[in-house]
Amino acid sequence: MISTRSSENYFQTTLCFVFSSILVAEIKFKNRQNSKGSPPSAAPFLPILQPM
Repeated sequence: MISTRSSENYFQTTLCFVFSSILVAEIKFKNRQNSKGSPPSAAPFLPILQPM
């Protein structure tokens, strides 16, 4: 059970990448829906994705 920590970090990084890509896709979709220059509502949640 020595490699548990590294696999946890790898899993967290992968999960973060997947979640951020989904978030970016959602923002692009919302911007395409109402392209009036208004900021996307998901923008305040972006700093949470920063790695610890």
